[in-house]
This record gives sequence, C-alpha cells and structure tokens, in this order.
Amino acid sequence: MSVQACAVRQWYLNEGLATSLEFITLISVMNSSNQEGLKDFLKDYNAEVDKKVSKAVLTEYVKQIKEDERPAELNKLLADYGSVDALVDMLFLLAV
Repeated sequence: MSVQACAVRQWYLNEGLATSLEFITLISVMNSSNQEGLKDFLKDYNAEVDKKVSKAVLTEYVKQIKEDERPAELNKLLADYGSVDALVDMLFLLAV
C-alpha cells in the first residue's frame, strides 16, 4: 500500500468514523467516571440521527477504501452481518 493510500485510509478512519460518529463519543463518556459529562452529552444526543449518519459515513468509507486496505476486523464484521446497515444496527443495539 502506498504512503498516500495509507494517509487516505487513516484520514477516513480518524475524521470520517472516529470523530463524526456520536455513539463512539457516547461509549467513551459512559466508560468514564464523569457523570456530569454524561448528562451534558445526553441532553442533545439523538440516537436515530446518529444512526443515519453512521450508516452514511460507513457506507462511504466502504465505497472509497478497497477491501484489502480496510481493517480486517471491519471486513469480518461486514461479512458476518451482511451489510453496513445491519452492522450499524447491531452496534447501536449494543452501545446505545
């Protein structure tokens, strides 16, 4: 994999997935001892909107990044659940 391909893949992971999906932040806040931070986060959180955004972002990631350049675990999860929508539904069921 070229340096440019690695940089694009890393950008998608960092910007496209890790920072844009609210439920990832929710999991982090829930795992902390900061109860005030959890209350503050939840006051504006909308799981349905976050789920729609998550599906759109992950679908675009899968379109843009070749299968052999994606994390192996993501490919396994996609194979296990059959689609991005089913995978995101499962993640939200477990996390939210």
